[in-house]
Amino acid sequence: MTPHIQKLFDLMEEAWYPHQEGTLELTVSAESNHTIYIKSERENGLTLINSEEGEVSSTVKFDEDFLILILQNLDTIDFRKPFIISQIESSGDFEFSSFLFHLIKRPASDVVW
Repeated sequence: MTPHIQKLFDLMEEAWYPHQEGTLELTVSAESNHTIYIKSERENGLTLINSEEGEVSSTVKFDEDFLILILQNLDTIDFRKPFIISQIESSGDFEFSSFLFHLIKRPASDVVW
């Protein structure tokens, strides 16, 4: 797993809450493809699993350069924008994959809590 994929998973895990269950197959392509499987369960939280452990609910694929762009813009990334959507290949349960990717968004540093 690349450091960028690990960072993506860490952000998802940090913000995860028991909303939806399923398994995401995420492939990030660079010089070679890196595929991970992320499972969301109400009782066990968010975990990395082997592909053999059940059905995949959703698949998402994009380039590592795009992942780097996402990680550099956590406070402004808008998954509704055509440029962003055009960089992502997705199939399966769109609501589930959308839930996981919205977990990585963070408020801008000038937002007061």
